[in-house]
Amino acid sequence: MAGNLPDSAKGWPIRLCSTYYTALSRTISDRMMDSDDYTAPSLIGLATKEKQLEVLQIVREGATVQHKELVAEDDRIDKK
Repeated sequence: MAGNLPDSAKGWPIRLCSTYYTALSRTISDRMMDSDDYTAPSLIGLATKEKQLEVLQIVREGATVQHKELVAEDDRIDKK
């Protein structure tokens, strides 16, 4: 899908990472922000498709880590 986007993101009405972040569940987004291992990326200077995709990847990786930790916690609770 990203291949169809123009290289210059200056005229884009959205930021990919912000759109992805707001689509996450409240539990995962809160855990990301509270985690010592996750640093929210800067949204300044995202004028190219490449930069937008780099920051999107950071947000996706943070969400994946938190999702895996939640699943592991659920499994531990179920075992108890």
